[in-house]
Amino acid sequence: MCGAVLEIVPCSHVSHLFRKSSPYTFPGGVGDTLHSNLARVALVWMDEWKNFFFKIHPEVGGHAANQSVESRRLLRQQLNCHSFEWYLNNVWPSHFFPAHDRFVGKIRNSKTGKCLETPKAKGFSQPFGEAKLQTCILELYPQQIFIMTPDGYIATDDSVCLDAPDWHAPAHASFEIGVRIMACNTLERQQWKHDKKLRRLKHVPSGKCLDLPSKRLQTTLTLRPCDARSLSQEWSLERIEWASNTEAVSDEN
Repeated sequence: MCGAVLEIVPCSHVSHLFRKSSPYTFPGGVGDTLHSNLARVALVWMDEWKNFFFKIHPEVGGHAANQSVESRRLLRQQLNCHSFEWYLNNVWPSHFFPAHDRFVGKIRNSKTGKCLETPKAKGFSQPFGEAKLQTCILELYPQQIFIMTPDGYIATDDSVCLDAPDWHAPAHASFEIGVRIMACNTLERQQWKHDKKLRRLKHVPSGKCLDLPSKRLQTTLTLRPCDARSLSQEWSLERIEWASNTEAVSDEN
């Protein structure tokens, strides 16, 4: 944003040397320090998208009002840095933030009234597993928030995508192709199209539609031949409010 470049050097190596004990203190604990630092980054650099970040991560947003960042914002202005919108468009076009060219919100099935939800992650690993429906949470619930990018990837901010790894299964299994949540890989098998009129989520390479679990798969969403009369194949994309009707967060102490 301020004129530097980001480089990916495949053959580089990074090492860390860890002390036996830390020479630093963490007033309030490590968690408070980490969340305060994240709040400062958002307040200085993310412009209006900080509201979305704080909504998705309320544990960070709770520390925003106590930060004094005016000097850092002044430095950003003096350096003539680009906006965060410029960063999203030019440096990170595959981002997971709301924008005019992508959907952000809940994906609800019309027949069940339930919402698509990501599996719970184990530790610090990415969440992955069967694509399932759960009762829709009225409040903003990160596990039920998905992004549909302009090129058709349905993803979360954990860099996991709606995937159909077995879409090319033999014809006898064509009605029971399971859909999963897996690491985003930019392969065609993770691309989808949303038919706004029929409210279908069509899998691009197979041409089939996202449907409810089969008798054999029980809980896993499946791909089936598209049927305009099938209520189980209807999916509504419900956008979330993030920039408006949001409590103002003070950028200064």
